[in-house]
Amino acid sequence: MLSLGTGRLLVNEVWSGRIYLRLDRLVASYIGLVLIINEGPSIAFNAMVRSFDIGRDGRLILVLAIGLPAVVLSTKIGLALPARALGNSDTVRQAWRGSRGNVWRLMAGFALCSLPMPVLDVMVWPDPTEASQPLTYAGWQTLHIGIAFLFGMPIVSFLSLAYRRLIQDRNPADLTALNMTIC
Repeated sequence: MLSLGTGRLLVNEVWSGRIYLRLDRLVASYIGLVLIINEGPSIAFNAMVRSFDIGRDGRLILVLAIGLPAVVLSTKIGLALPARALGNSDTVRQAWRGSRGNVWRLMAGFALCSLPMPVLDVMVWPDPTEASQPLTYAGWQTLHIGIAFLFGMPIVSFLSLAYRRLIQDRNPADLTALNMTIC
């Protein structure tokens, strides 16, 4: 996993070989957390939109009422990913505390890191008449996956740096004071 490798960079771990590939309990828990953070809000939102027969205005209201809070929630606990990659157990609580007062900055950072992807995606989008051809469509999908992988790296790097700045580098006294204000 790319982010697990970046998380290991946070602790200056040196790999013995050229390839870092593993599948253990840590990786499985990391993948589960990724699914909860990334897919949970999307699944809930899509289920609500499909369950109601609403028009365009109703969808806009649902986006504002459910979509925006889901994005904020995912952003707040997104800092748990580098913590989980480092093997920490109390990751979600730690991320919740660490992101306090920084949610909008984190959201802006994610948006800026991911902005090149849709722009490049539109630039290489095939002509609609060509997209119906199986080979063209398969080639475009392969290119799209490559673009997503390449532009995922800045997002993972941003997340790791945000974790280092907001959680790892904080003074323990600051975290204790922050914990007292939350409880």
